[in-house]
Amino acid sequence: MVGPPSPTTSDTPSVGGRPGPDGSNAPPTPTQEECHAVEAEAQDERSGADATSTLGTNLEEQNVDRANESERKEMESEGMDLTKDGREAVGASELDNTPTETTGGSARVKLSPEVEAAYEATLEDEYNPATWGKLVQCLKEQDIANARPLYEYVLARFPTASIYWKQYADCEIAAGNMDQARDVFSRCLLLCLDTNLWRSYLKFMKLSNTENSAENAQELRVAFEFLLDNIGDDINAGPLWLEYIQFLQREDNSPLLFEADTPEMEASARMTAIRRAYQAAVVIPSYSLEHLWKEYEQFENSVSKQLAKPLLNELQPKHAMARSVYRERRKKLEGIDFEYLAIPPGHNKTLFAKEKQQSNAWKQLRSWEQSNPQGLELSQFEKRVILCFDQSLMYLYRDAEVWFEYYQWHFHRGAKKEAIDVLARAQAALPDCVLFHFEAAELLFSEGEPADARKVFENLIDRLAKSCGDGVVTEGPDRKNMLSLCWVQFMKLVRKMEGQAAARKIFMRARKCPQATHHIYSASALLEYNVDKNTQVARNIFELGLKKHMAEPEYVYSYVDFLEGLNDDRNARALFERALPLVPESALSKFWDRYVNFEETFGFRKSIEAVKIRRNAALYGDATPPNSEIVRLTKRFGYGDLYPCTETQLYHLVRMHQTTFFEQGFDVSVLRRLGVDPLAQISQAQKVTAATKSEILPTQPSSAATAVAESAYRALVEFTKILPAIHAVKPPFPPVDLVINVLSSGEDQRSGLHASGKGENRKRKASDTGDNSKPQKVSAPNHRPPPNDIFRMRQKMQQQ
Repeated sequence: MVGPPSPTTSDTPSVGGRPGPDGSNAPPTPTQEECHAVEAEAQDERSGADATSTLGTNLEEQNVDRANESERKEMESEGMDLTKDGREAVGASELDNTPTETTGGSARVKLSPEVEAAYEATLEDEYNPATWGKLVQCLKEQDIANARPLYEYVLARFPTASIYWKQYADCEIAAGNMDQARDVFSRCLLLCLDTNLWRSYLKFMKLSNTENSAENAQELRVAFEFLLDNIGDDINAGPLWLEYIQFLQREDNSPLLFEADTPEMEASARMTAIRRAYQAAVVIPSYSLEHLWKEYEQFENSVSKQLAKPLLNELQPKHAMARSVYRERRKKLEGIDFEYLAIPPGHNKTLFAKEKQQSNAWKQLRSWEQSNPQGLELSQFEKRVILCFDQSLMYLYRDAEVWFEYYQWHFHRGAKKEAIDVLARAQAALPDCVLFHFEAAELLFSEGEPADARKVFENLIDRLAKSCGDGVVTEGPDRKNMLSLCWVQFMKLVRKMEGQAAARKIFMRARKCPQATHHIYSASALLEYNVDKNTQVARNIFELGLKKHMAEPEYVYSYVDFLEGLNDDRNARALFERALPLVPESALSKFWDRYVNFEETFGFRKSIEAVKIRRNAALYGDATPPNSEIVRLTKRFGYGDLYPCTETQLYHLVRMHQTTFFEQGFDVSVLRRLGVDPLAQISQAQKVTAATKSEILPTQPSSAATAVAESAYRALVEFTKILPAIHAVKPPFPPVDLVINVLSSGEDQRSGLHASGKGENRKRKASDTGDNSKPQKVSAPNHRPPPNDIFRMRQKMQQQ
């Protein structure tokens, strides 16, 4: 006999305690520590990973020959539609063991050339959804013993791909490997809250409990309730509720499920269980809502027509609300692709638009569910929101924003334990996103668990240090910078938790780390200065860092900023001179600019000119330097958001010297107050040119279409450059939409700007003038005014 996943051995993460559909408690869910195991295991890149979890009671006594043959054939023949749209692949490293070796022994099993070619394609193009779809499709034709390592290989990269898990489990069942199928279900059920996968699990339970005994009947009932407790609120859960009710209604199950002293008590218990199931199902906004309601009416009328009416009337308002919510829920789900793979966002440029669309669709659904449109009680409302988050993470498993939103939702409702659990799951899903580690440590400290907070950092630093030592190349920021950031945040947290001495010990440990960067010195020095007000210790730490990082301009800048804050211009100037010979050539121009800016702030004219002469000689030699001195003077003689020129002149300078303004870090708040942000315009133009130009042009355009689109794009850019500043345009202002319509029509409509005195006798419609008042009489019916009369609209705006 096989029961639902055992609460003591399941490796799958719990979605929280939920009441069963009949009002009783559902089977105990796994502990949070056990829940993290499968998500951490999912990051393991080895293809030969074997499942170690179990699913409840032992299978040694089961007799597979007793299984219902027709149902097994249905499982064997059930296919999986592997459409390739919206699917991407993840996973950055190769497997330690090739997938052509079985996990059970040393014999090497040769796979078909088609499978090997599909596997090689996933290694070459790991973020292409088509390659993974083809590989999984090929595995359907393979013997499960040979295909099992490849299933593990695929699912290690897509631990929430329910369609892949379902195919894997179905193949194990079709081969009669019930133990292996049980293992598969134990690893995926609570990770993948998908109705198709859970229906496959339900069929597996029926195949494993075919003997008509009280024990088997109870096992199936527990399985039903476990299933409905987790995904009973899904919009596709209607058939599952119907199947559960039919299971309760079977006459042969009645004495096995409802033990009673008399047949009357047994029948009463049976009717009560069926009624509870119906009443729970008819208030869930699912596709089968109307069918369930009709069956419920028939059930109540068959039991007692006198009692049916008050019972139905009492439930009718909730059912009507569920119908209304169902229509809205169905609309929210229309844009969601339920075969979308949980890929790391941003890796496949051809799917950027798809990623954004799916992310927005799920975000709208989550926001809608959190508004509690059905007016549910608190426990039911939280259960439904949790289901929505868990289901969205099936498809956005590696999207940090979804994890953080999930964490914040738990945190703001006061569920700190659940919030910490979500952060732990996020760390397993996104091990390189240290944001979740930092937030978890901060939250644990605030909850009075400093030892656990310290442990988060210790484990993270140990893992990153080992990966740096192994020369592992990862995505995103450089591992050394990430490791240094961890040391910096560790120092700050320990300073809050344990004080100055403990923070200094962390700094001493960080210094000895060979991968640590200059940031740990500046962070420690500023911590001493800002928190402990110890200027001398801060100086000493900065000087200590210069022994290793004198040639790194960013570290020199941080030291200079510190000295400038102390008004120690003498030592700051000496620091510039000490570092100049060691600065790499690629950073020399910026370093000289910083030196000149320093002299313009603290020096006199003679010293300023001397540094400028040295700068030009070092950077340009005998060549003439670029004519951008006016930009430097504009900033030098300005103060805050005040500049020594008019706003129009400043705007002109920004347009003429864009790069220099960026380098000098100008504050353009004056232009922003006028509604003009040249830096934003420049940045947007650069983004369009560099990143989104492919979105402006049609997909795979012809050469003629490309030329036209690029020409139009350049014309628009030039047009926006010659537009006057906003203060140069005097009111009244014409409507923007109207001006665009006139320009896009290509017709000369100046004749409509002035009323012609010749015969104007007709009634002008309110839509012609944009006025909603009563039409006015004018003279000639033969000459209609232009559809957009700018003159009259301007008069109206002046009158207002």
